Amino acid sequence: MLFEAAVAGLVFGLIAGGSIARLLDMPLKGLWLLIGSVLLSVLPKAAFAAALLSQLGTPGALCFTLIRYGLLLAFVAVNIRCLSVVVIGAGGFLNMLVTLANGGKMPVIASALSMAPHDAGNLLLSRGDVLCYTVAGAGTRLFFLCDRMAIPALDIGRIATDFASVGDLLIAAGTFLLVATLMKPRFFTRIAAKLKRA
Repeated sequence: MLFEAAVAGLVFGLIAGGSIARLLDMPLKGLWLLIGSVLLSVLPKAAFAAALLSQLGTPGALCFTLIRYGLLLAFVAVNIRCLSVVVIGAGGFLNMLVTLANGGKMPVIASALSMAPHDAGNLLLSRGDVLCYTVAGAGTRLFFLCDRMAIPALDIGRIATDFASVGDLLIAAGTFLLVATLMKPRFFTRIAAKLKRA
């Protein structure tokens, strides 16, 4: 979902008169923190690592969650003046809350899993073989914040099914805004100029 939001922001930025050269200037601090957090979010679902990481159990899941979201929130802290980064941080904070409340595992509701029962990643998740994810049940805490929406996603050249929570939607919205605004499209620069004059 993060990749799709970034691509959508890139396309919107180009249509609105933005420049990829401006995007490459990347005035953000601590970009390595964001990259590290994204890589850690992908790792537990990767086929080559899923089974091995799942053996770490609850302590491993809690540590993994704290490091992953710690990196993200540190990135937000050093870029706190950027509104789109704050939106990303808000989404990450909500995801961290529900994940920590459930033993370091993000709950996924069964109805979302049933949308793609034969997907390899979903089969692993259903068996409990994904470190930071679990199937939601009666004892799930903060149920309203868990992954509940099944959405199509690109996965190494094929269409797969991913899941989204309220936090994920905020992260996607923030990513879209971040990419689009860093490209400085004419649409945004005119609004900024009017706000300065007001």
